[in-house]
Amino acid sequence: MALLWLVGPAHAKDKPKPLAISACYGKICIANLRWGRPNSFDGTYSPYVEGTLVNGSVATLRSPSLTFGLKAGSAGEDFIGTAIATYSGTLPTGARWVFRAEFPRVISGRYVGRTQSVILSGSLTRNGGAEWLERTLAFDPLFNPDDRGTIQRWEKIHGKRQR
Repeated sequence: MALLWLVGPAHAKDKPKPLAISACYGKICIANLRWGRPNSFDGTYSPYVEGTLVNGSVATLRSPSLTFGLKAGSAGEDFIGTAIATYSGTLPTGARWVFRAEFPRVISGRYVGRTQSVILSGSLTRNGGAEWLERTLAFDPLFNPDDRGTIQRWEKIHGKRQR
């Protein structure tokens, strides 16, 4: 007679999920990026990119602007336009700005398929001086959620994202 003791189901460890999509320039970060679908119930009639800009730097960020590069098709190779979000105030150290950049579904007859870069611009003020900031930040692709095939191919290679 033998005693068999099982602690739990035996299975292979799951792949760790990649972090939610974000991009940083030093301690200024754009976090929790996501692609939103139009929804007349919440008053949106166009797709959009949204997220949070967090100023973790020691400088004050004035009039920040985010310009997302939009690409066409499932492969997302062709640049076809931009989505822009601007803030006319100041973001001191530790401040956050929740932004939304809307854009048309179709630009020049082509469906917007992804974005994977943003230009962060604004004025940085510290120690009594100011300087212009303009940096292109790259991040993992943010896909049109209606293009499940492209998303599934990407996630098969890189793992599922946090949502």
